[in-house]
Amino acid sequence: MSMNVPPPDASGAAAVVEVEAAGAAGGDVIGEAGPGTLVPLDMRAERRQAARERRRLLLRRPGFIVGVIILAFWIVCAVAGDRITPYDPLTPVDTSSLRPSSDHLMGTDQIGYDVLSRVMAGARDVLVVAPIAATLSIALGALLGLVMGYLRGWVDEILSRLVEVLLSIPVVLMALLITATLGSSRIVLIGTVAVLFTPIVTRTVRAAVLSEAQLDYVTSARLRGENGLFVMTRE
Repeated sequence: MSMNVPPPDASGAAAVVEVEAAGAAGGDVIGEAGPGTLVPLDMRAERRQAARERRRLLLRRPGFIVGVIILAFWIVCAVAGDRITPYDPLTPVDTSSLRPSSDHLMGTDQIGYDVLSRVMAGARDVLVVAPIAATLSIALGALLGLVMGYLRGWVDEILSRLVEVLLSIPVVLMALLITATLGSSRIVLIGTVAVLFTPIVTRTVRAAVLSEAQLDYVTSARLRGENGLFVMTRE
């Protein structure tokens, strides 16, 4: 008895040859997405190339380099503390109100303290106070701005007047009043900075919410019967 054996599929053979060639070349292949079509598996090389490009672009920016140097200076001062200051930050030198010189790079203040030594000694407080205060001001300002921009009405009126009052007071004067009344501990400093910068964030977020509240997706959420909390947090 004779049997008719079908000839091998030429497209399948070509796909197998392409897979073997890709494997021999060192490429990773998932398989066939169709006749003669291969899907690459190794995306790590592309990610590494993109990361190298980002680093190269950052290193070409002078602002980034200056920022890294300043941040490194503060970190070194915070870690080393008084061990690297040229003078004792808590002991006045002989002469007050000196101009910057080779002995005192940033001069001395009215009391006689070396300014550079006191700046370096205060780096630890700066690295603690600044991030926490910024986080608090952003969180509180975003919450207030979201509520004011979405609810409007009497809530917006009352909070807007409060924000305007805080913005009308000079920042330095407000900081001096708070620290003179409550002291200058880290908790007081963090709270003071957070309170002073919260109105700025609040006004910015409120303006953004007022513009977004008029868009179609917010109107659609309201028509679906979603409550205000859902719209503010999820939409």
